[in-house]
Amino acid sequence: MLVSYSQNFEDMVLWRALKHVDKGFYIDVGAAWPDQHSVTKMFYDAGWHGINVEPNSVFFQMLQEQRERDINLPVAIGDSIGHEFISLFPGTGLSTLDAEIAQKHVDSAFSVERQKIEITTLVAIWNEFVPQGQDVHFLKVDVEGFEEKVLRGNDWQKNRPWIVVVEATVPLEKTESFTAWEPILLGAGYRFVYADGLNRFFVAKEHPELLGALKYPPNVFDGFITSQHFQTELRARQAEAQAKKAEANSGELNNELQSVYSSKSWRITWPLRKLMQLLMWLLWLPINLAVGLVRTVRWFVRGSFAWLTLRPGSRPRRTARLMLLHLRNWVLLRPRVETRVLSILEHFPRTLAWLRRLHYANSKQVMYSPASSIAYGIPEKLKVLTPRAHRLYTDLKNAISHEQGGT
Repeated sequence: MLVSYSQNFEDMVLWRALKHVDKGFYIDVGAAWPDQHSVTKMFYDAGWHGINVEPNSVFFQMLQEQRERDINLPVAIGDSIGHEFISLFPGTGLSTLDAEIAQKHVDSAFSVERQKIEITTLVAIWNEFVPQGQDVHFLKVDVEGFEEKVLRGNDWQKNRPWIVVVEATVPLEKTESFTAWEPILLGAGYRFVYADGLNRFFVAKEHPELLGALKYPPNVFDGFITSQHFQTELRARQAEAQAKKAEANSGELNNELQSVYSSKSWRITWPLRKLMQLLMWLLWLPINLAVGLVRTVRWFVRGSFAWLTLRPGSRPRRTARLMLLHLRNWVLLRPRVETRVLSILEHFPRTLAWLRRLHYANSKQVMYSPASSIAYGIPEKLKVLTPRAHRLYTDLKNAISHEQGGT
């Protein structure tokens, strides 16, 4: 099964025309990734090799690591030799020498890095790196708007790749951009044969046998899958293999365990194991009982101490206070009982003062009593008044106190 790695299935169209070539040769100008969107990855896996030209240092390092048979060059291609500034867009294949196109990418919020790099020509690369007599079976050019200068930098009478594939649209747009450079190829004896919406394919006049293979776009008869599909199947197969391995290991462990259980030594030592279990249980039983007893005693002691001392903030203290408040409210709603309680409490001034502080501290949280002589200190001679009179007296007394305090 063939695996297509290229962006627009360019590798499948080229493979249909060149699959009869054994260990062919290619030149990829603007190679970018060694696998993703790569036109040459499928050919490399089939035993081909060639030249990858990539000025982006990150992509170049990836090519160096994954394309050991290839010649990888960290340069840019133009129509002359020298140095120029290139706009690099990290993580993308949009790096370009065209300042106008670079500015469009910047305006679209792409981050850019400007870097000075070496510029060479196709002629120079051909002369230095293509072996004498070696056919170049295809040349791919994808340089983000710099295609014309790349093509002008070749000697088309001497250096003639069988097929030339050139990106023919404005970067990230559908607008065609081949009118400036296509005459170069047509004038050099190349025939236009196919356009895929992104690239244009040309065949050298000396290889007319390739024209029929480039007539149609990739289709079901090419028998290929995408790299994404391939990666998904690969992960599925790896997961299945791991599951089978785990199952096999589990089966082996189970067999070993069963062999241990059925062994003579396991049967002979059964009474000893049961005796050890009984001894362990007898040993741990008193320990657990002792721990439980200690925890119970500790809880009882702490609870008793809390109830006896009524420590501030403890639950017993809060419970006792709530009971006293409810008792107070019950007393205050019954004037006769209140009078009797007050007559008794007058013999215990400290307790009476404490009850008053308790009332003030909880006046917003407990039921209001209109006849609270404990809270408001009604004179003895007025205790015979009704609860409503008690309330009027205390309200008047509070108003007078507030007025005097204000003056």
